[in-house]
Amino acid sequence: MSQRPSLLTSTQLKERGWTPTLVKKFLDPPDATKPNPHYKSASPMRLYALARVEAVEVADAFQQAYAKAAARSLVGKTVAARNAAELVAQAEQMHIRVQLQALGKVQDQAIDAYNDFHEELLFERGHEYEPASVMSDPIFLDRITVNYIRHELTEYDESLEEVAGKIGVSLAVATIRRRVYTEIAAVYPDLAQECERQVLARLGLGEKAGEL
Repeated sequence: MSQRPSLLTSTQLKERGWTPTLVKKFLDPPDATKPNPHYKSASPMRLYALARVEAVEVADAFQQAYAKAAARSLVGKTVAARNAAELVAQAEQMHIRVQLQALGKVQDQAIDAYNDFHEELLFERGHEYEPASVMSDPIFLDRITVNYIRHELTEYDESLEEVAGKIGVSLAVATIRRRVYTEIAAVYPDLAQECERQVLARLGLGEKAGEL
């Protein structure tokens, strides 16, 4: 049977349900400190006597403050969940338009964009690459063509900017991305398989989708 610790760290207090505000109000200053074992330059670890913590936890004043903190946390989580759901709904309603051009022309533009991008990397970082051409592997060409369409022939990047930094952004981004791929596949049926591959890759269910 393991021995109970006589001193608790801030992390252990958090596991017991303590918030920083509760710690500051009922426990600070700490009973002891010790150097941070992971980062020498970090602030010392604050340690709190288990016996004192347990005594505070059964006090009426703490119980009331704890209940209020738990209620605020629940309200915050509820509001966050509602905001996230609203953002996803917004993403579902966003207008998604894909410009239609001759596929051969789009592929040529994708090749040029790919080579220009990697030429810049070569100049800036010495990044070696194999230039794309119409003779490149068809799967590779489909990949860079879908990437080009997504960034240049849709409002994909602008749509991501609309939801950036908001609660629920990860789900909203996934929704926008899915809808964009679906529309690309509808406008360019020859690229539908590549669109599906990239969707699955984004979900971790297939080969990683390359980026332009």
